[in-house]
Amino acid sequence: IVASETGTQTKIQIANIKKELEENVLLIQDYGEFQTPKLKEEWTASNVVLANGARILGRSRGQKIRGLRHLQYRPDLVIADDIESAESVRVKEQRDKTEEWFLSEVLPGVDPGTGRVLLIGNLLHSDSVIARIKKRIVEDEIGTLKEFPLLNSYGNTAWPEKFTSEVVERIKKQSGRFFKREYQLELVPEEGQII
Repeated sequence: IVASETGTQTKIQIANIKKELEENVLLIQDYGEFQTPKLKEEWTASNVVLANGARILGRSRGQKIRGLRHLQYRPDLVIADDIESAESVRVKEQRDKTEEWFLSEVLPGVDPGTGRVLLIGNLLHSDSVIARIKKRIVEDEIGTLKEFPLLNSYGNTAWPEKFTSEVVERIKKQSGRFFKREYQLELVPEEGQII
């Protein structure tokens, strides 16, 4: 399952996956055709069934995941990518609602024996779901936390082929204080925030 904040984001992610499955010559050489005429109706904007029978399903934040099955199988992987936005984390009620969905739909929705959940995103608020889950991982030692800031403590870029020093400087100038949030994984308080 690929999960995002909105249905539009989810459809774009599924479209990107479909494009790779349809056009990536190396994948097709290694695994064969992914789409079959028999499963054409199962090749939609948010639902893809591959020739080998595996299903890739898109869900937006708040949609049902718990209880979903493909044949006799529960989801074995959920990739929750950017399930929050700067707007959705402004109000505590919305943050609580997102956390409730994550804890009551996403986590119990995966196969209890083989299921994995990847939560990907930036710290948009000190009390965002990402911040809450990060705290639980660190304090309760549940799961694995991986952080990949663009620049390390020496100022070296994690992806030098794409982010040369010139590119990094241009991004810093363009994004201002948001460079820290979007590229360095640091919390950036709202303008005028007292605490």
